[in-house]
Amino acid sequence: MILTGGAAGVAQLFVLATTPIATRLFDGEAFGTLGLFMAFSNILTIGVHFGLIDTILAAKDDDEAETLLLAVFLSIAVMSVPVGATMFALIALDLFGAGALPIWTAPATALQAACVAAVMAQQMAAIRRRTYRTLAGSHLALGLSRGGGQIGFGFLGLGSIGLVMSELGSRLVTALVLWHLSPPLPKLDRKALRRAASTALGWRRFMVFRTPATLLGVLKVSFPPLLIGAFFMVDQVGYFTLTTAVLFAPIGLLQKAIGDVFTGNYSAARRSDPREATRILWRTAAGLGGLGFLMAAALYWSGPELFSVVFGAPWRSSGEIASILAPAFWAMVLAAPLSPVLNVLRRPDLLMWFNAAAVVVFIFLYWATGFWRLDFKATVGGISTIILVSNLGLFGLVTLADRFIHERMD
Repeated sequence: MILTGGAAGVAQLFVLATTPIATRLFDGEAFGTLGLFMAFSNILTIGVHFGLIDTILAAKDDDEAETLLLAVFLSIAVMSVPVGATMFALIALDLFGAGALPIWTAPATALQAACVAAVMAQQMAAIRRRTYRTLAGSHLALGLSRGGGQIGFGFLGLGSIGLVMSELGSRLVTALVLWHLSPPLPKLDRKALRRAASTALGWRRFMVFRTPATLLGVLKVSFPPLLIGAFFMVDQVGYFTLTTAVLFAPIGLLQKAIGDVFTGNYSAARRSDPREATRILWRTAAGLGGLGFLMAAALYWSGPELFSVVFGAPWRSSGEIASILAPAFWAMVLAAPLSPVLNVLRRPDLLMWFNAAAVVVFIFLYWATGFWRLDFKATVGGISTIILVSNLGLFGLVTLADRFIHERMD
C-alpha cells in the first residue's frame, strides 16, 4: 500500500512539476486538442473491454483470473478497430465537439483505448497477485514518461501532435513495462482461445451490469471538456484542461495520502465498532473540509495571478477558470477521499445512480448552453455548480449510508 501509494504520488508530483515547462512549450490550442482527445478516448475505452477488466479481481481463483486477463487482450485486439471507426465518425459528423480534432486522432484514439485497457487489466492482475512492486513500477512509468514526453516533444515544437503523442506514448510505455514485469500469459492456441471466450461469456451478466456503471462514472468526468468543445474554441478547451489537470492533481494525492488510510481505518472500525467508524468519518471530513477551504480560498481570490506566475502570462485564463471552479474544488477535496465508504458498506450501486443523476444534469447544461447561448464563463459556472452540488450530495450520501446501514461488516 505504502509502496504503490508513494510511487503514484511521486509520478503525479513529477507531472505537476513539469507542467509549468509544458505550458511554455505548448499553446492553448494544443492543450485543447489533448483535452478532447483524452475525453473521447476515456469514454471509448469502455467499448474495448465492456467491463471485462473488473472480472479479474472477482474471479473465483487465480487460474480463472489469468484466463480472463487473456480474454481482455483478445477483446482489445477485436474491438480496437471499431473504436477507431467510431472516433472517425464522430469527427466527420462533428458530434460533441469532435469536429475540432484532426482526423489523425481517430487511429490514435483506437491505440490509446487499447493501451489504457491493457494497462488497467495488467494492473488489476497485479493487484490480485499482490505484486505491488509491479503496480508501483507502472505508476512511475506512466508519470515519468508522460511528463518527460511532454517536455521532449515540446522542445521539438510538435504542437498538438506532440502533446497527444506524449499521452499515447506514456500509456504504451506503461503497458510494455507491465508486460515485462508480469508473468507470461497462457500459451495462445485454439484451446486457450476457446477457453478465454467461454470464460468471458460466463461473466456476461456481470459485464452487462458493470459496463453502464463504468460508463456513467467516465461520462461524469469527461462531459465538461466535451461540452466546452461543442460550443467554444479549442484553446478555451485547453485553458479548461490545464485548470482541471492542476486541480485534480492534489485531489489524487489526497486520495492516496489520506483516502487510502481512512478507508483502511474505517473498514476495520466498521467490523468491530460502527460508532467509532462514524467518528473516524467525521474527523476525516473535518480535516478535509478545512484543508479544502484554504486551498479553494487561494484559488478564488488569487487564481489568475497564481496561474500567470506559475504557468506563464498566456494562461491567466486558466486561473480565471480556477477561480470559478474554486467552490467545486473544495467539494471534491471533501468528498472524493470519503467515497470508498460506499464500497465498504457494500453499496457501490448508490454511486452508480448518483453518477447517472449528475450526467443527466450535465446533458441539461449542454442543451441550455446551446438554447440560451450561454457565454464561456457562464458555462464554466454551470459546470462548477454541478460539480459542487454533486460532490456535496455525494458527501451527504456517504454520511447517510454510514448512519442508516447499522449492521457490522463481516
